[in-house]
Amino acid sequence: MRRRVFYILVGVAWVLVPLCCFAQVATGQKSLRVYFVGNSVTDTINYRALAELAKSRDHKHVWGRHMIPGAPLQWIWQHPKDGFQEPPFGHYPKALADYQWDVFSLQPFDRHLTGNDGDVVMAKNFIDLALPRSPDLQVYVYARWPRQGKDDFDTMWPKKYTGGWDGTNKTKDYFERLTLELQKACPNLKKPILMVPVGHVMHDLNQRMKAGLQADQGGLRRWHPPQQRRLLHRGLHLLRHARQGEPQRAAGGAVQVDRSEAGRGNPGNGVEGGQYE
Repeated sequence: MRRRVFYILVGVAWVLVPLCCFAQVATGQKSLRVYFVGNSVTDTINYRALAELAKSRDHKHVWGRHMIPGAPLQWIWQHPKDGFQEPPFGHYPKALADYQWDVFSLQPFDRHLTGNDGDVVMAKNFIDLALPRSPDLQVYVYARWPRQGKDDFDTMWPKKYTGGWDGTNKTKDYFERLTLELQKACPNLKKPILMVPVGHVMHDLNQRMKAGLQADQGGLRRWHPPQQRRLLHRGLHLLRHARQGEPQRAAGGAVQVDRSEAGRGNPGNGVEGGQYE
């Protein structure tokens, strides 16, 4: 039982990204081309297992990646020949300029919203490079989970972004602000930028554990120890099952951020559910 729950957690986090993507394509489409840019947090996805999952539902999941361990978007952009890639697509300059993609996943990491190295500018650089070959591109911001230090998950995740180096650039507020600001910065996109709510799912699960609504196998610290940014094996399974629509059903799926008056106080508003049918 513990091993199963452990896997459910690693699944919810990493499975959410591609499965939510499939939910956004037109009904009847059987192939989805997805490109990932990020670091080892993005690489927690079991890409090949995800492709097999898609295949089991009569979908074809074609994927590429540019991954540099520990790197923010700014570092990846400035080091186009470094890091890991998937042939035949290659690193992002070739992959985005020469190939067509349906979905583009961007994982922000340890930078701020603004400035020349900020996530808005850097994410827009990647998007602008991809758009000529992929005019119908669906962009996702990968909202990861915060490190756990002196504050536990439920204390850190809801904090407001301050613009300082105080950990608030890893919070719910930061990722939602980034998604909104990036949408403003990219008016030529045909589809609204969506957010893959991995951190949101983990927070929801932690709340359910504390309320006694979810079997507590030691809490999130068993899956995500303090001061570590990567999930343990349980956390990886969370991601996988989230993409398969288990914890994802409770948490919603891909999120279109809504901070209007109508959206306040309604956790379901602006949520676009997604899983394989």
